[in-house]
Amino acid sequence: MNNTDEMINASLCPICQQDNNCGETLACGTGACNTAAVCWCNSDEVQFSAQVLNKVPDNAKGKACICKRCVAAS
Repeated sequence: MNNTDEMINASLCPICQQDNNCGETLACGTGACNTAAVCWCNSDEVQFSAQVLNKVPDNAKGKACICKRCVAAS
């Protein structure tokens, strides 16, 4: 199995592998999984720099939220 075939854990930040506190993932864990779940990263106040987005491995893009720590560090 190569890196592109690995399963992505949507509850972990794809950069630091720590809990990302994704609202959608948390809602799914309670059985209330839906696309209307609110995640902290969907706020208009959150800005993702190109620098932080470039750190996300290609196989994880669009599959797991970046955590607040990694966003703040960029």
